Amino acid sequence: MLSFLELLQMNKKVNNRTLITLNSVSNTKMFLNRYQNYDGKMFLCLSGDRTGNAITMKILTEFNGKNIKDVRPLYEISENGNQDLSEYLDNKRNLQDKNTNLIEPKISENESNAIETGRTSDSQQVGNGTPEHNSGELSPKIQSNQNGSYGRGQEVGSNNAGNGLAVTERSDLGNRDRGRGSNGGTQPQNAQENEGREHSLGGIVSGRRISDRRRPNGGLSEVSENITQNDELETLIEKYKGQKLTNEQVAEVVSAACFVSSDYKINLKENLHITNDLKEICSQFRSGGTAKEGRGILDEYYTQDKIVDAVHNLIKDHFKTQKEISVLEPSVGTGNFIYATHALSVNSKITGFEINETTAKIAKILHPEVEINLRSFETEFIDDRGNRKDSKDFSEKYDLVIGNPPYGEHRGFYKGLGEEPKISKYEDYFVKRSLDSLKPNGVLAMVLPSSWLNRQKNLQNASVLDGFRLPNGAFAGTHIGTDIIILKKNNHNISSDISNYFDNNPARILGETREKTNRFGRLENYIHGNLDEALFKIDQFENKKETQRIGNLFKDLFLEEEPKVENKVPVPKKGNTEIEDCTRIENQNENEVNVIETQEKIELVLSKLNNIKFKSPTITNEISKYEKLREDLITKPTSFS
Repeated sequence: MLSFLELLQMNKKVNNRTLITLNSVSNTKMFLNRYQNYDGKMFLCLSGDRTGNAITMKILTEFNGKNIKDVRPLYEISENGNQDLSEYLDNKRNLQDKNTNLIEPKISENESNAIETGRTSDSQQVGNGTPEHNSGELSPKIQSNQNGSYGRGQEVGSNNAGNGLAVTERSDLGNRDRGRGSNGGTQPQNAQENEGREHSLGGIVSGRRISDRRRPNGGLSEVSENITQNDELETLIEKYKGQKLTNEQVAEVVSAACFVSSDYKINLKENLHITNDLKEICSQFRSGGTAKEGRGILDEYYTQDKIVDAVHNLIKDHFKTQKEISVLEPSVGTGNFIYATHALSVNSKITGFEINETTAKIAKILHPEVEINLRSFETEFIDDRGNRKDSKDFSEKYDLVIGNPPYGEHRGFYKGLGEEPKISKYEDYFVKRSLDSLKPNGVLAMVLPSSWLNRQKNLQNASVLDGFRLPNGAFAGTHIGTDIIILKKNNHNISSDISNYFDNNPARILGETREKTNRFGRLENYIHGNLDEALFKIDQFENKKETQRIGNLFKDLFLEEEPKVENKVPVPKKGNTEIEDCTRIENQNENEVNVIETQEKIELVLSKLNNIKFKSPTITNEISKYEKLREDLITKPTSFS
């Protein structure tokens, strides 16, 4: 223990992890019992002899699956190297005393990154470290004042072992509330190299002092633990900012920002501030481009923003009168499709499901308001023992289901348990179960492989609101044909054949139909075209519908074009001034009402026209016409009386 602290002082370092010393082999069991529920990081630095090897192996085996690592190689501690940290320190002193240029062990590379000094480490001992301790008992006295938090992990050492690798509070082993820490996430492929930087004495950077926030029982306040967790995230962001990152490095960062609850929901760590730097790191995650087992490549290539925008424009008018909507994204990925729900309603409650932990955490960071479940969509309908769930728990819950579900052969664990075993394709499963989850008249908006619609000769409980066939290659890395499909749920139990939808609506095929030879040597059709041009055509369809709605709105606006109908009103007798005044006032009021109503309609039309994203010449001319009409109403109101 003293060797470690002296090593820190020599290198102008600060210890901010809890240090635990095993003074006897018999104390190993005590340690395992005390920390069996600890979820933070642990680093082992026992002696390099056979006993140290045996204890290290036992702890690693018992804590298999936890975030624990043997860091002795960083100090070259082994049977043939340094026997323990004390010997490593002696060798280091000798090198400095001789003032040579010899290359020091790997850890020395990072020991030059001093941060601050003047803090004293707290420590803990298991067993009889000094004469005043009874064998097998915990020491309530081996502690001193230390700033920091318990939330990020501890190290088990030999008599002179510790680590100083993260920020933690020091207190008695037996009187501490066990904190929770990051589970570390997936490590980069160059983990060994990074570990030499991260977990060596100089590897963890802590640039601030943290005040002591002990509870009366010796534990830490929640504020102190949260500060520690945020420090870890800030350290990683500083480390990776401005770099091109691997998916493994992105996973490391997002795992420092989020945790998985006992009910498999992704939660942000308390007091987390989502910065632009964090979002930038999340945006560097790239889909792998390889199909998951039993799933198609669309499950890996997440939907492009422009396709999401197109879907948003197709569905937005269906919810304009609703003050609150509930939304389901059954295969959320990194959350791209969630953007399509923005501005649909004043209040939106969004629920997502995802089986990839890293992408689920990214979705939570980018969309903190969304409930992200780290489990398969199938678990809404069946549990891991094959028990079907009550339909009341999942049916008719949502106003909108949106997304880009996986496709391919429907197989796997839950199908084997009896979850829709007759459905052969994943996309069919997701559409069917999504419709089950929709309220009556709810909307389903999905990007699906073209083969889905081609098979729908017996679609039940739904009708097509919109459909567009995109050019092959709309998703980078795959040439599969894809459709944007918008369905509306009905409960009439009437089946319909929609497989010929594009035969009946060829203008909605957004490209040129060509032929090619497939892998089986047979000719098949595909859609040749450009995605941007295809999405522009979708906007044109929407603009046309908008123009038609505006035309209906203004069919009675231009009164001069309407045939005039003379109302024969008895002419009052000359001299009857009272009747003349009443008639004049009534006519004046009626004219004022007509002008006000016309002004309101013009403002409504201009608002709709200006909201059109891509304005054709016709739309531009319409805007000019109504702007002139609005001006005339203001400057020459008598012309409309």
